[in-house]
Amino acid sequence: MPLAVLPKKGKRSAADDAWEKSKEFGCLRKWHAGVESAIHALQAGNGLGVCRDKGIEGYQRYLALGVLGRNLQRLGTIFLEKKCKRRREQMLMMAA
Repeated sequence: MPLAVLPKKGKRSAADDAWEKSKEFGCLRKWHAGVESAIHALQAGNGLGVCRDKGIEGYQRYLALGVLGRNLQRLGTIFLEKKCKRRREQMLMMAA
């Protein structure tokens, strides 16, 4: 059974209130926000707002290519950050 991690609207029972104040609920809520962020990154940066393929197989292929594109994008960013850090360290060593 899936676990609901969104708070209930309106008046809550004592049990629901205790659950929403628990540490586990807080951790799951943060995880849910991370998933939503990843979905938005796929839609915004990789053109996955509309699936142009038909059927479940086409959708899965389209999603897999979007995830691959996002992963390559992140790896490129990490690579460039490391490269910039090395250059800064070299410049500091040359200046000293």
